Amino acid sequence: MGGIHSLNVFTTGHLLTSVIQSGAALLSGLLFIAIRLRTGSLWPAIITHGLWDFGTFTLGAAGGEPADPQMAPTTVQMLFPLLLVLPNALYALWLLRHVGRTHARPED
Repeated sequence: MGGIHSLNVFTTGHLLTSVIQSGAALLSGLLFIAIRLRTGSLWPAIITHGLWDFGTFTLGAAGGEPADPQMAPTTVQMLFPLLLVLPNALYALWLLRHVGRTHARPED
């Protein structure tokens, strides 16, 4: 799900940061899947994704540019994306708790 974000290593030059970003995208993807399964529509997940991206990019822009973009990120900067999406993933797991019983395929 979030594996494509690991290709950001080619723009940032930091493999670990890209892998962590992939993990954060995977955790967010769990929420989008849960929303899709619970609502039966893709649109709520699309809107949630758009609002999430808008919020994170707005917060990122408010933080300003790093002093040296080639400088390796600190541990806190690397773990922040995972900590930011952890509540999303926990909520997704809660939404998915009965999905096997409520969204099972009918027998043919």
